[in-house]
Amino acid sequence: MAQATHAAADLARVRRIVNSLHVYLAPGGAYHARVVRSLRYYDDNNWVALDLLDAAQVLHDPSLLQPVKQIFAFLTTGWDAKLGGGIIWADGKLDRPTVSTAPAISIALRLAAATHDPSYRAWADRLYAWMNTALRDPNGLYYDHIDGSTGAIDRDLVSYNQGVMIQANLDYYSATGRRRICARPSRSPPPRQRPFKGRGIIPATTPPSTPSISWRSPICMPPRPTRQTWLLPAPTCSGPGRWPPPRERCATRTRCWSRRHLC
Repeated sequence: MAQATHAAADLARVRRIVNSLHVYLAPGGAYHARVVRSLRYYDDNNWVALDLLDAAQVLHDPSLLQPVKQIFAFLTTGWDAKLGGGIIWADGKLDRPTVSTAPAISIALRLAAATHDPSYRAWADRLYAWMNTALRDPNGLYYDHIDGSTGAIDRDLVSYNQGVMIQANLDYYSATGRRRICARPSRSPPPRQRPFKGRGIIPATTPPSTPSISWRSPICMPPRPTRQTWLLPAPTCSGPGRWPPPRERCATRTRCWSRRHLC
């Protein structure tokens, strides 16, 4: 909401939420799943890092990059080099799901743009290469996870896994300008022509927060970032020409983060 309105009350609410995160903080800068000591989930820490990057942008507070760096350092400890790569799901849970690895690509690319530290770009390249080697199906969609015990691939195609990889491809387009990367999310026919297999587009057991988190970034994309918008997610390149077209508006008339367009 604060990204759309920039209203003082909404900005204050963002600040209160950021300040409340300390109750979940674990030693080393990662976040527990609950206020009491509990598991540290790598996918949950991805969401916290992405939210802190968004908060840094909307609050104009670069100090929020420091906790993002700490979270990313934690994410790299989940990289399972013994089994060929991928970030595990949680402490002691060795499955390697798309939602643990794919969002870390976006975090690494945005940290690379913000800090000019080449190690973040190197991690982004490593994570991206693994996702496209290990979990990408022949049609350009992404499987759910690799079993930590057997190494078997769970080949369910679930929409929220596609959302995080759409975001990763868009962020790579932002960093490189290579439209070949940007075209990857749309290689397969849309769901109406090619229904998702397995559990379906959104499994009935999935809480609403999961697809809403995973699909949040591709919904409203600003133009390609400039020096002033280095914290923003990357642009979408669907459709002809630049996005969004001049004066284009959608039904919600929500203002994009660039403030230059209505999306």
